[in-house]
Amino acid sequence: MKNILQILSLCIAYTLQAQIGINTDTPRADLDVNGDLNIRGKVHLGGAEGTLASPGVNGQVLVSSGPGAAPKWLMLNIPDGEEKFYLIYNNTFEDNVGVQFTSAENTGNNIYLKGTLLSTLTNWKKIPNLTKTFEVYSAQNKTYFTFETVAQIATTGLASNVLDAVEYACGIFVDGKLEGVRVNVVEQPSIAYGSFKTLTMMHVSENIPIGTHTLDVACTRRAQYSTTVNLGVGRYVNSNNLNNFMAKSTMKIEVFEIPDNYIAVDP
Repeated sequence: MKNILQILSLCIAYTLQAQIGINTDTPRADLDVNGDLNIRGKVHLGGAEGTLASPGVNGQVLVSSGPGAAPKWLMLNIPDGEEKFYLIYNNTFEDNVGVQFTSAENTGNNIYLKGTLLSTLTNWKKIPNLTKTFEVYSAQNKTYFTFETVAQIATTGLASNVLDAVEYACGIFVDGKLEGVRVNVVEQPSIAYGSFKTLTMMHVSENIPIGTHTLDVACTRRAQYSTTVNLGVGRYVNSNNLNNFMAKSTMKIEVFEIPDNYIAVDP
């Protein structure tokens, strides 16, 4: 009988103030619990009145969507073999502008070293919309950069273009310093219009200092062989078979961290 009265009291209180407080006389939400919460069953999220909401699936975690928005189930993305690393930041950017080089803008077959300042490299051009900032919160971290673009040379389908080639390089710079670089060549093996090639670059940086950092992606034209045509990276230079939408550049940044203030939870 006592339990029934307690339930009735809670129902009446909810009807009067539309909020229930446990161990608090001033609830700040529909259900405000001041103390530990022990759940032995499922947590259902979302849904509508009269409909059972989603309990999530194996491997998902409950993630905040920010002020004024409902939380949601998301898959916890942890790379294979990276025990205790958590995905803290994940974003993808794209650029439809790209960069272009004339045959006079060759920088040579240079050797590149990690940590080289972008400001000291001659004739490297930034891909405009891939300059972004990202945040690192913990000393132990791994940041994964995935960059993809298309490079094209402006050949015109003439026999004189056969065996033309242009060598180029693209680099990832963090706070103006070189973190990773890839070199490649666009070749004209036969009579065709505007030969092009896709470049995919993946790089991992470990233990980037805590704080806000700036990412740049820049490219350069290294050398040319039997050609004086223009080179485009992330953009077209011959519209017969390519446009800027097809040649656009993308960059994905993923920051995995071991939290500095990791708190063990008792079972």
